[in-house]
Amino acid sequence: MAEGIDINQLAVAAKAGDADAQYKMAAYLSGEGQKDAAIKMLKSAATAGHLDARFTLANFMLSGHMVDRDVSHAVQVLTQAAAKGHEASCRLLSVLKAMGHGCDADWPAAVALLVSAARQGHVLALGELALLRELYGYSDDLNTALLLAAATRGNIIAAMQLVSRHLKGDGTIEAGLAKQWTLQGRQLGHPLAGNLLPAFEAIEPAPLTEPTALPDIPEDLLSDLATAPEALARPQARVELDRPHVETLKGLISPALCEHVIASSAPSLAPARVVDPNSGELRADPYRHSYNMTFWPADLDLVLHAIGARMCAAAGVAPDFGEMLSVLYYQPGMYYGPHYDCLVPGADGQNAELERSGQRPKTVLIYLNDGYEGGSTSFVRAGFAHKGSVGDAIVFENVLGDGEIDEQSLHESTPVTTGVKWIASKWIREKSYQF
Repeated sequence: MAEGIDINQLAVAAKAGDADAQYKMAAYLSGEGQKDAAIKMLKSAATAGHLDARFTLANFMLSGHMVDRDVSHAVQVLTQAAAKGHEASCRLLSVLKAMGHGCDADWPAAVALLVSAARQGHVLALGELALLRELYGYSDDLNTALLLAAATRGNIIAAMQLVSRHLKGDGTIEAGLAKQWTLQGRQLGHPLAGNLLPAFEAIEPAPLTEPTALPDIPEDLLSDLATAPEALARPQARVELDRPHVETLKGLISPALCEHVIASSAPSLAPARVVDPNSGELRADPYRHSYNMTFWPADLDLVLHAIGARMCAAAGVAPDFGEMLSVLYYQPGMYYGPHYDCLVPGADGQNAELERSGQRPKTVLIYLNDGYEGGSTSFVRAGFAHKGSVGDAIVFENVLGDGEIDEQSLHESTPVTTGVKWIASKWIREKSYQF
């Protein structure tokens, strides 16, 4: 709790029915380990209409944290909060509608929520709408205006998108503002800012500008984005290897979308860990020497969902057959040792996974950056290695036609020798992925 808050006074206000006090008391009680009292207080605040309380409660229902897991009820609670213009609820509800998680999948409804949020000036929605339009092939003044509106309202991801464009010759922003945003990005932990600062060594940073006007978002924009992302045209696949079957696709997503994945994942990166089968505790993964994170529904936005849907389409399956989007980050010396991606019957905890969602017949990877040495995807028994450019994808099969493990699919990420490597991964299941 923030310093200066009198807990006794807060408790009195909460008991008297003050919803904001109830929400704050719920946080305090949770921190004190009083789970039941915290949930009771949180539910009281949510019932009284406190929007942050409703959002928090919905998140708990999605994950099963502190309350029983109830995804359908979470959607209902988010719908109520989103109808009141609650930014975080609009964002999460759009993702759930796109996924069909706790409700029927409805891509147009998901887009409509994002557009509505952008029209209301929601800072994250403005930048995400620009990037979603880019994924659909639109690169125009509206995208620029959306990014500017987001960046000048404090969206550092949008600001760094404009900085990247500036360094490629785009004249939307001046060099001084580009440096100021890059300095701010480094301070806020944007993973690309530090590498870009040397380009502005001789530039004097300019003051931050006032928020630009919200752009006029035309009504026909919804129809422009009505096609589900998995149904969009994608690059022609090139067969690189017959066994294991390996295909590559040039430019599955744009560099700007790769930057968005990197920036969105960076705050949650952690050293790769596995569960010790004996103690049940997390320990260092003996095969993965990298940092990684996985986007669960509450971590996603509509752009990240759409990227995942395109990865599934590259593998020839519907989006719900893909596991959650993951990101791996390698510093010099880091690697992912030889391994199979498929599940092994009888291995610790994997029989339940096989029963629930089936085998992992395919893997899709997207290379998110360049400027590093080493770090190739190497099929050690097949004698084939590949290293894609920014936005390129590789798709490979992990099992044979009879469902048995293809021993030729043994692969590794070789050690990075200089620079850093970012890659997005998605494992494909035989059945709709249940989590």
